[in-house]
Amino acid sequence: MSDTYTQTVFVEKNGSDFRAVYVRKDFPEQLIEASTDMPQKVGAIYVGHVRTIHQSPKAAYVGLDKGEVGFLPLPAKFPIHEGQRILVQVTRDTITDEGGLKHCRLTTDITLCGTTCVFTPLSPKIKVSKKIPKEVQEEVRKSLSGLLQEPEGVIVRTFQGTFGEKALQEELTDLRQQWLTLQTTLSTTDKTGCIQSAPSALDQLTTLYPPSERCQWVVNERKLSEGLAESFGPHVDLYQGKNTLFDEAGLSEIWEDIHDETISLPEGGNIVIEATTACTTIDVNSQGFNGRDLFDVNKYAAAEVAQQILLRNLSGAIIIDFLKMKDTKQRAYIAQFLKSKFAHHANTHVHGFTALGFFELSRQAHPLGPDLTGGE
Repeated sequence: MSDTYTQTVFVEKNGSDFRAVYVRKDFPEQLIEASTDMPQKVGAIYVGHVRTIHQSPKAAYVGLDKGEVGFLPLPAKFPIHEGQRILVQVTRDTITDEGGLKHCRLTTDITLCGTTCVFTPLSPKIKVSKKIPKEVQEEVRKSLSGLLQEPEGVIVRTFQGTFGEKALQEELTDLRQQWLTLQTTLSTTDKTGCIQSAPSALDQLTTLYPPSERCQWVVNERKLSEGLAESFGPHVDLYQGKNTLFDEAGLSEIWEDIHDETISLPEGGNIVIEATTACTTIDVNSQGFNGRDLFDVNKYAAAEVAQQILLRNLSGAIIIDFLKMKDTKQRAYIAQFLKSKFAHHANTHVHGFTALGFFELSRQAHPLGPDLTGGE
């Protein structure tokens, strides 16, 4: 990575399939795997038909399109009834695991994504990326207070350069019009089906991490490189080496380990990751450790745990069983280390050690990451 960049996106494209790794400050944080031939489902908006409502769990099953059914946790903001036609958005694709088929997960809290912000027409909260300087965050919040209408909300992404109120206002106007169009479609059609497709994984990737003075893209295909360069200028490099791009960047092993339950640690020891419906447990073991201080195992484990949570896109409750630490300073070190690793991730909450000595985190899944957790 060039000294001028703090972030790099490596993209390997092979035919219609592509894989990408997002690296921040030499720390791989996200894996993306998709096909340009297969449309993304997460983020798509449907006119759905409420088929059945269940009280345990409190959820509805919603007909979407061509016999497909989605799982909708009952919204608290407004009641729904069987037979009702509603707008829903996919938050998790259909998956099949040891428990069988799990329907795609839906929400009625629609989000509409722009370049600088995410518009939430039914959720009146203003959130500003923590990566934006604090003085600019205040300026953004002040501007938004005069741009939004009840019950609208907005999430402002990290942006390059100076804050432009006019550009944000124009984008909000466009997104608000999209929302009005969706509502009109719901009221004027008696059919169910997709009425707004999700952006492609590549489009989402360039929206989240646009090539810029801070973010360099390295891709292995000339056509893709040239297309990105037309939109983003000189921050896109074409890799033409003999080895694969991921081999050259030292990222191949990450893909090989992503589905392994056991990950080895430096100097011995390992962590064992087990995802269940209720939570994800991570057990730290010292077998084979060659050092003198077992606390080193916990330090190595904390670094590996942070990376694996991000790379595997683990979500929900995450419980880590570190080796026993009697010294409160050691526990404080581990807690502070993990807080620092997730400081830039608003979707991750670090709760700390419990009375029984377990370490707890909770996390919402990233829409572009792999889904390695279950749970309806």
